[in-house]
Amino acid sequence: MAAKLPSAEAVVAAGGYERDTDAGEDINLSELLFGPNASGPPSEVVASFAYNTFLLNGWVKQSSPACAAASVAGAYNALQRIGRHDPKALQQADLVEVLKGILRTRLTTHAAKFHADVGCSVEPLAQALQAHLAAQDKSLGMKWPRQARAKTIKEVLRTILQDIATEGNADNPLFPLANAVAYEAGGEENQAAVGNSEEEDDDTDAKVDGVEIFLPGQAADRPVPAATVDQDGAPLPHRISPLWRKSFLQYCNNLGGLEKLERERPSTGFFGTWGILGAVRRLADQYQVRLSNPHSR
Repeated sequence: MAAKLPSAEAVVAAGGYERDTDAGEDINLSELLFGPNASGPPSEVVASFAYNTFLLNGWVKQSSPACAAASVAGAYNALQRIGRHDPKALQQADLVEVLKGILRTRLTTHAAKFHADVGCSVEPLAQALQAHLAAQDKSLGMKWPRQARAKTIKEVLRTILQDIATEGNADNPLFPLANAVAYEAGGEENQAAVGNSEEEDDDTDAKVDGVEIFLPGQAADRPVPAATVDQDGAPLPHRISPLWRKSFLQYCNNLGGLEKLERERPSTGFFGTWGILGAVRRLADQYQVRLSNPHSR
């Protein structure tokens, strides 16, 4: 009989990381089912086994905690009827790149929303946040206790924006936001403009039937100011949207997911069913194939 493989928990507990073993994927079915002598079951026993050759020959191992990537690669190989050793076969690394592309598209979407909310690029604030987290030996892509990441981000944001407001440098692109948050902290009327509700801080993405729908670069739910200058040509201040925290948290959420993928040992722990469906659709578009079983009814 085949040797019992260590569980993922056992591998991690031993100081390793979740991955498939180093054993080869190719197996002798007769030896696997009937032992090394492949003698078969006793004559008085009737045995029947069914398997899919394409699935058996097409699946690929995960070399790191990236089952979302390895599983889609294996499914693609099986549906294209190519073995894992075929030059056209996909491997885990190929799907990791596909998933990176999905997150970069999401980052573009949320960056556009933040720009519409605040009136400036999200990158300076995101970079400042990452620098503060790094000083605490933390990162957006690390494993956080439940709800701890959003809480930490809010605390660091408060520090960053308070410092900017105190400096009073109006040339800083984040100064209008910092100034608005300062008013919010003081209980001014501008509080309604910057938002202070827990429901604003949801870091999930909009989905339809569990599948995220987005148009890259579009921020349709963000109203565009009717004018950016007054009648004398002087720039008008950008009104801070109460949704700015939500768009920033969503941006950070996806930035953390991208960090997981860009590690030496990529992790797809950020992705759910929506990510797998998105990867399948991207493969279908990229290779111009129909990813379904032609023999299924």
